[in-house]
Amino acid sequence: MRKLILFASSCLSWLSVYLWLTFDPFDSSFQHTVVLKFFNTYIHFGVDGISLLFIFLTSFFIPLCLFYCSSSKSIYVTEYMFCIFCIEILLFLVFSVLHLFYFYIFFEAILIPFFIMISLHGSRDRKVHASYLLFFYTLMGSLLMLFSIFVVYLHTGSTQYQVL
Repeated sequence: MRKLILFASSCLSWLSVYLWLTFDPFDSSFQHTVVLKFFNTYIHFGVDGISLLFIFLTSFFIPLCLFYCSSSKSIYVTEYMFCIFCIEILLFLVFSVLHLFYFYIFFEAILIPFFIMISLHGSRDRKVHASYLLFFYTLMGSLLMLFSIFVVYLHTGSTQYQVL
């Protein structure tokens, strides 16, 4: 399982290199756009210059973390690596989604692997308590972000980046 996670993360790294090499910096629109249909809704993905930089940095640092973790002799290394890989995939989705509401959903979904990582791999006896506090405080701040997304939707009638 560890080798599969390392291979998949390396594939995402090569994907980000491909995005970087084929990106046109003189085009101001979103590039490499993809539309996926998921439960009768359409989710638009694409990259601009800033999101491309974040995708490239994510795809550079996460495999380094995974390579470092793979040599560990801990009991839960595979679970730890799987959580980090899930975070990498969710970060790719956060940085490439072109809809503000789906950005919020993917951003909040990152909390789940973090919660698992802190509760399993924390170094103190209060690691479960710390994971609950992280989840609670982040959720409280995120509710304000959700409220502001609804305010943007009420004022503009859309939450797509291209319309905004």
